[in-house]
Amino acid sequence: SLQLLTLDGATGSLRGSVALAGASSVSLHPQGFAVADGFAAQLVDLSDLDAPRIASTFPPDVQRLVVAGTRFLGLGSFGVPSDGPGVNVSLWDASDPAEPVRLASVETDWYAYPESWTVDQEHGLVLVPFNLQAEINREGPSQLGVLRFDAASLVLHSEQASHRRERHQIVRPLTDGTSVFASTYVGLEVFPLSEGARETEPVSAFLPYRPDAIDSIEAMGHALHLREREEDGV
Repeated sequence: SLQLLTLDGATGSLRGSVALAGASSVSLHPQGFAVADGFAAQLVDLSDLDAPRIASTFPPDVQRLVVAGTRFLGLGSFGVPSDGPGVNVSLWDASDPAEPVRLASVETDWYAYPESWTVDQEHGLVLVPFNLQAEINREGPSQLGVLRFDAASLVLHSEQASHRRERHQIVRPLTDGTSVFASTYVGLEVFPLSEGARETEPVSAFLPYRPDAIDSIEAMGHALHLREREEDGV
């Protein structure tokens, strides 16, 4: 667990603190409260810096909160491998931090970790690298789930498998709104962003490269910018 400390901006002296049980990270929200992620996500009221307090604790299936416009996306997993693992994505209205309201939820049979997901605010997409239960002993996620969201809805868009013949672990998925760029340990795969749950679309392009030599990957409109590490001499 973590201890959230509030300090005086002028002197740096301690003003208040609050214990966050089960939290692994904390970030500030523009509306003046803190977001704690961990075994159960929490919102922390910072309106009184001398006495910060936990305003609300989300259900156990919400382990990470991501700002999505005026809403929050709740990311989390539920179940254990023997029970049939799955991940949960939910849409929340937290305009009242003391009483967040779940607006929509999608439960899946995917096996994945929230920290590996990509939330694309511009295009309203959530990209989830995952495996199915039968594949949990495979090294890393080799399939990709795509969900669409806006201020009022959240729906499953598609599920796609990495590479038609040989699956590769997906480590950094990105999108430009029309395609999904799935970075793997052997190169970059490009999928068409077509709808269809449990549809396996053919890879529309494959670019071999060394992922350990890539410093950053960024979708820029309909182009993809790969910045290579300087020490590689390229």
